[in-house]
Amino acid sequence: MSKIQLRNSLIQMPNAMRIYRDAIAKEAMNTENGVGYLLEIVFESNDKTAIKAAWILDIIAVSKPLLFLPFISLFCSQINQLTKESAKRPFAKVAAILTLAARKEENISFTKKQQEQLIETHFDWLTTDSAIAVKVYSMETLYQLGYESSWVHPELKLILLQCIATESPGYRAHGKKILKSLQTVL
Repeated sequence: MSKIQLRNSLIQMPNAMRIYRDAIAKEAMNTENGVGYLLEIVFESNDKTAIKAAWILDIIAVSKPLLFLPFISLFCSQINQLTKESAKRPFAKVAAILTLAARKEENISFTKKQQEQLIETHFDWLTTDSAIAVKVYSMETLYQLGYESSWVHPELKLILLQCIATESPGYRAHGKKILKSLQTVL
């Protein structure tokens, strides 16, 4: 399947029902450069097709995170360019999945520069007016990356302690979970 065919499948997707997203994810996973094509679609535009591509990348990361390996550099260098919350949420989730896999040494690794790109983006998302799901996945990503960059855990703890009282119940619940995990690390 070519990038054009994949884009057309996204355009023709009638709605966001899981059955349609799963079908396109399966097509992309069976295409040699499927993840790369989807990333390019997301980063080339800011339209509904880009958001649909981000949804598909979320599904792929859950089932086959290793398919992102050849595209880690592109993922990390461009993630900060996302502006729509509908695209940020799946990308924040993908980052959380990939950083957890890297920490568990599942053949995924990040260079120092890639870690810095992810850390900067996720601290931005955590401390700005992003959707709660984006903030929660950003907490998780930063928690995982904190094992590689010693300053991240203390900074994450500080931000969570400052914000937890004024944020939503979902933020508070996950923030408390992260704070509890940080107690054993710090």
